[in-house]
Amino acid sequence: MNQGQNSEEIIETARAFATTPAPAAPYWEGQTPEESVKIPLDRCYTSEEWNWILERFTGLIVSPDYEKRKQVLNRIFTAIWAEQMQSYRQKGFVPVPAKQRVVPVLKAIAQQVQTQPGILEVFCKEADYLADKDESIRETILSWLEELATNQQTLGLNPDMILVARIHFGGYGTSWTEAKTKLLAALDHPDLLVRASAANQINKFYFYDDTDEYDYENAIINPEMPPIQEMMQLFRDKEIARPGIAGCLFSAVNTFADRNETTEWMFDILEHSPHPEPFLNLFSCGIAFYAHERFSMDVTAIRRLMQIGRFDVAMEAATEENFKIEGLEPILMELGNCEDVEIVRRASWHLAYHYHQLHPRGAELGYVELICNSPEIDLFLLFLRHQSEESPYAAVIYPKAEHQWLTHATAWKWLNRIFPKSIRGKRRSELGIYGSKWYQRGYIDFHQADENSKINRWSNIIIGYRSNVPWNPKQLLSMDF
Repeated sequence: MNQGQNSEEIIETARAFATTPAPAAPYWEGQTPEESVKIPLDRCYTSEEWNWILERFTGLIVSPDYEKRKQVLNRIFTAIWAEQMQSYRQKGFVPVPAKQRVVPVLKAIAQQVQTQPGILEVFCKEADYLADKDESIRETILSWLEELATNQQTLGLNPDMILVARIHFGGYGTSWTEAKTKLLAALDHPDLLVRASAANQINKFYFYDDTDEYDYENAIINPEMPPIQEMMQLFRDKEIARPGIAGCLFSAVNTFADRNETTEWMFDILEHSPHPEPFLNLFSCGIAFYAHERFSMDVTAIRRLMQIGRFDVAMEAATEENFKIEGLEPILMELGNCEDVEIVRRASWHLAYHYHQLHPRGAELGYVELICNSPEIDLFLLFLRHQSEESPYAAVIYPKAEHQWLTHATAWKWLNRIFPKSIRGKRRSELGIYGSKWYQRGYIDFHQADENSKINRWSNIIIGYRSNVPWNPKQLLSMDF
């Protein structure tokens, strides 16, 4: 770019560069098929290059690894959508219709469902957005599922999984009036995933037209739907009989019922339904999950969870936030006296992480240890106790005096003593986010004492250790005393 160019010429040059189709070679020349999954999809490509990308991605569907198949399917549908959007970024570009792009992907999946039946569940999740945006894709998928159900080569495939996919892509109808009879009946299906799929569709129908179900303030209720309180009661009864669907309705309940109604509905289910709740990859079906997020800063609600015997959810809520919450310390002390040693561990750790507090039972079981022989700091060591001798999972440094802070100089004085460069290794700048500094063998997380202060001073510092190389900060701290 010439220095003599004016601002308009510079902008025009940048615009031309951004919208010029990128050559394929720099992104994938010499790469293995697996490496090619990382091809950037925010570039402008020619139709031939999109052909190459999608053929390469589709060929990777055969991977026996679940996570790799998930990544590949995500990239496939991202690529199809990116090609369609290129017509808005590049004048004159005509994408291959998305419906046409999907067909070879469906054929490749059909060849895998016999040996990898879980691929259908991943497919449902990854294709969901594109099918919602393009009716022709949704219809193509439904026709394919019908063919899959009758194909003699896939007789061994669980028909319930095909039913899940059919429901997921609106096979029972695209309106509540059309679909309600079948969806309500499916809530009693013996297969959990079928029930959850039906519940998820009912939840979607509550949001009018294209309203985002997570845009609570602007959401408009679908006038076809029954009052949300009526559906809440139905889901409550069915959840208590067989857990695994109530969480699928949560976004509608949270949007269209008032806060007290939603809270009481959740507590009623948590108190009376069997637990632990089932876990599904395809849907967020657990009320316990939403409860621990909703009540994470509500000390009264956490206490109530304990009173109804849901110590597991109380523990998740009480340890959700990574900072000190007024009134929560006594609850954490109580949780640390539970019979469940995992709850003891997590309560003891949270008290050490954020409250400068040693829990006696956690210390007795070896999950936490307080080293206080330094004149300037207290050091908490946190252990998993998978074995009697192990490096701590984490260490927490506090200033010795209460309501004080660690200056930058004091902090690094002690960090370099108990977590020296020889232990922590080289800095990993690509992982450093939100005030954390990552190294080869762990990280350092600084907690600001005063967020409004421009001076670097810390209320506490957490060292997370992630290595098999032995580390003994207690021994390092005791040196020279």
